[in-house]
Amino acid sequence: MAWARTGALTCAAALCAALASGEEGPRRFDLRTSYPFRQGDRVRIVQGSKHEGLANVLQRGKPVRVENKRGGFELRYVDEVQALGPGGGIMRVQRTYERVKDWATGQEERRPRRVVLDYSGEHMHYTPQDELPEAARELLEGAAKVPLSAFQHLYPEDLVVALGQKWTIPNAPAAQLFRLDPAAVVEARSTCRGTLDATRQHHGAEQVRLVFDFRLAFTRLYDLTFDPPAELEVRFEVWESVDGAAPTGTGTIRGSIKGTGRLEGAPKDLTVQLQVTVSGTYQQELLGTAR
Repeated sequence: MAWARTGALTCAAALCAALASGEEGPRRFDLRTSYPFRQGDRVRIVQGSKHEGLANVLQRGKPVRVENKRGGFELRYVDEVQALGPGGGIMRVQRTYERVKDWATGQEERRPRRVVLDYSGEHMHYTPQDELPEAARELLEGAAKVPLSAFQHLYPEDLVVALGQKWTIPNAPAAQLFRLDPAAVVEARSTCRGTLDATRQHHGAEQVRLVFDFRLAFTRLYDLTFDPPAELEVRFEVWESVDGAAPTGTGTIRGSIKGTGRLEGAPKDLTVQLQVTVSGTYQQELLGTAR
């Protein structure tokens, strides 16, 4: 459940809010207002995540094996816009990794590594121009499996949101963000929503905080089946500019997966208690502009 958001640059642009209304009552912000990227613009992103996974294998209710895996990554890279779509959305970027730290292996790579990311299809497609560090490659592989349309469902349909307003995020696209099978989600026990819950002044500019809460109950994960369902809980918070002046922002993520399941093909008296926790941060800033 590594938080490697596909199209982080695109999502950050979509998250920029602006245009407070002149009506009485709570302030309203138009989430359609975003930074107007141009070809050649460059953004640096610093992203990190740590996770711990505990799998307790039981047979007839007695422990027979315990697996405890810890890992994570730290990335610093620059995305340069190479192509835009008719509406100004980012279609292609060249990413240059400046630093890749793999906490599981202790390996760190500081030599520049380049890859082209294409967002013109249903999924992100990436083409390495250099040999990529394993941690970066695995994150890109996971991101490429998430439909780009899943990110569109994070926001309310009208895209004009009042301070304090909450909206429902459909469970199926939310499950796709975490590479869960939507067919395995238990609708009655799942709730996903977004909130625009705060504003602040940051370095002389106004920002808004968007909070996305995901609570998904599911019956299958890879070769594990869960009865009762396992539970995923994730909170993602982002601070973004409200005027589209720059694609700067910060974010945090915390989440967990808990459940007791059975392995396909394993003896019926064998069960697996699974517990995974993850936390992470990201920060992005505009480095250079083609203006």
